[in-house]
Order: sequence, then C-alpha cells, then structure tokens
Amino acid sequence: MLIRAYAYSTSANLGAGYDVLAFAHNAYRDIVDIKINPYGKREIKLVSIDGPYRRQVSSKNNTGLKAAELITDEYRIKADIKIKIYKGIPVGLGLGSSGASAAAVTKGLQVGLDLKIPVNELIRIAGYAEAVSAGTPHYDNVAACILGRLIILYSFDPVKIIKYPIESKFILITPFLHIDGHKTKLMRSILPQTVPLNTMVENTGKALILLLGLIRNNYQEISEGIESSYIDSLRLHHLPEVYDIASELRNSGIKSFSLSGAGPSILIPYRSRHEYISICETVNKFGKRREIKIIVKVVNPVDGIYTKMVYG
Repeated sequence: MLIRAYAYSTSANLGAGYDVLAFAHNAYRDIVDIKINPYGKREIKLVSIDGPYRRQVSSKNNTGLKAAELITDEYRIKADIKIKIYKGIPVGLGLGSSGASAAAVTKGLQVGLDLKIPVNELIRIAGYAEAVSAGTPHYDNVAACILGRLIILYSFDPVKIIKYPIESKFILITPFLHIDGHKTKLMRSILPQTVPLNTMVENTGKALILLLGLIRNNYQEISEGIESSYIDSLRLHHLPEVYDIASELRNSGIKSFSLSGAGPSILIPYRSRHEYISICETVNKFGKRREIKIIVKVVNPVDGIYTKMVYG
C-alpha cells in the first residue's frame, strides 16, 4: 500500500497571535510517499529525500521519520514503513517546512492504517515529531498544515484547536538567508517569560481585532491587528537583514506586516495589485543591493493535507 500526502507551507505567529494563530497557504508544498506493509516487523526507513530543498533536510533527525516512530510506538503498530520526501518547502525560512514533513507522515499513516485518532491527538503527535528539528514541541504549524486555512490553538495541555475557513490573501516575502544553528529554538530563547500587564492587554486587543479581520476578510482590521507586534519587535533585532527589509517597507509606506513563524519570511496583508507591484519593486531593489535572493508571492489560504492511494 502506498499513500501519497500533499502538505502545504504554513505561517504561524501571525502578528499578536504568537503561538496561537497560524494558517496554511499555497506558496510551497511537500509531497510525501509512505509505503506501508501492515504485516511487517516495524522496520521504519527514510528511503530518500528529493526536491529543490533536499540538501537542507536531515535524514537522521528527520521529523517525518520521527512521526512514524511515535505513531507506531503509541499505537503498537508492527507495520514496515518506507518514507520518501519531496521537499518543496524552503527550509529554515519560517514557512513550516519541518512541520510539513511531520504532519504529512502522521496524517498519511492515520489514513493508510485506518487509525481512529482524534484530530487534536494527531496534531499532538506531529508536534512532538517536529521537536527533533525545532527543539521543543509546538503545534501551530502542524495544526495549520493538517487542518488547513486558519487555526486557533487555545489549549496546550491537552492540545485543543479549532479551524476557521478564512479567505484573506497575503503578500509573502521570503529572503533566502542562512541562519546558523536551530533558528526556531534561538528565536524562542530570546523572548521574556513575563511581560508588563499593559503590554499583555494591548497584545490581546490586537490579536482579537486581527482574528475578527481574518474572519470578516477585512483589510483594515487585519492591518491594525498585525501591525507592530511585540514579539516581532524583539526578534527583528536578531535578524539584521530582515530588520533592514522591514525598514525599507516602512519607508515605502508599508506599516502593517508580520514575521512568518520565526522569520526571516514576512507577511503583509494584501490590498491591491498596485501595492503588490510597489512592494516587489522595493524588495527587489533591496535584494540586488545586498545580493540576497528574495521571492515575493501573493498567497491564498488552502485546505489541509490531501492524501490519496497510489497504485503501480
């Protein structure tokens, strides 16, 4: 039996929605093939990694491989499993690349083995699998990847998530920067464990207006909710090239944007093609000056992981 899973890129930490808001979009996708022999001896192998971003993916500490190990351990499954990953999501750029592999294998095995796993439990397993790359379990990217559209993570223990079918477009700016070490772990370590009460209150207000704007597909509300995130302001100082891109955007009149995940990718609410072209010009000029490859796309929310049986 061969199950093929299609997993899309995701953006988490939307503005004030740090660790609780994320959405899946059509910027990039992984394709994961999972060959299952249900009568095996629990031999789990990562057979190959292909695709344009394969060289940046570990075959040893691989989130897809870990997902297969976790799900077979927890449900006492003795199947032989062979995994092939086509890595079409750029790695280390804040687009949920490591989460996509974990989510694809978790969902693929649920379908292929006909496992009656509640969706929140499925997300918990995928989140733990992603920890081999991210350093600690977190669930926003894998949840958005599995469920699609917008997810709201409102409980961590136990994991509880709700999905909302948003339609809001964004402009995604992806600078192809190499950041040494475990970027996600680093970007989490610089954040304070406590914040002033007034900061928390302001952040809550912005998160609420952002969520309302996404539900109503209202550009003005999304822009107000995503502008000047407290978390982003701390992280940008540790991403100097991205800080400079942000400064260029502000100088060109773009005030509302957010890091995608832990960066360096940036999300801007989509208003018009005219503004999109202007942003492309600004960013492309910056990229040429600094000799940085930067890709700019308009992205749409998409549904979650799609699986199908492959024959032949």
